[in-house]
Amino acid sequence: MPTLTQTILNITSSLLCHQLRLARFLRPKLEKVPQIKLTLLIGQYSQGWFLNDAKKNTLTETVKSWEEYQPKYFVLPHPSPRNNIWLKKNPWFEKQLVPKLKKKVEELIF
Repeated sequence: MPTLTQTILNITSSLLCHQLRLARFLRPKLEKVPQIKLTLLIGQYSQGWFLNDAKKNTLTETVKSWEEYQPKYFVLPHPSPRNNIWLKKNPWFEKQLVPKLKKKVEELIF
């Protein structure tokens, strides 16, 4: 029976393989989509993949710097119930970023 560490390593390895396959599949597809008007980078993995070296050291730093990635991207934390603590520690998110995102979505829809 594998140890917990071996199981975690197997899962991590599997996830990385899936991410690489998705990246190889997705990048050429996105390049063919004309006039993308809004891209939401939700969570640290998507931010790392799209922003590369422009990503900050932490998710909080990246999201706090959201204006640096405008107008191309909106960087957001992952919408998980576990992130309620993050939202409480970072009230600026709902006061500053969320209204701008709502406005952008409204502009695109109406």
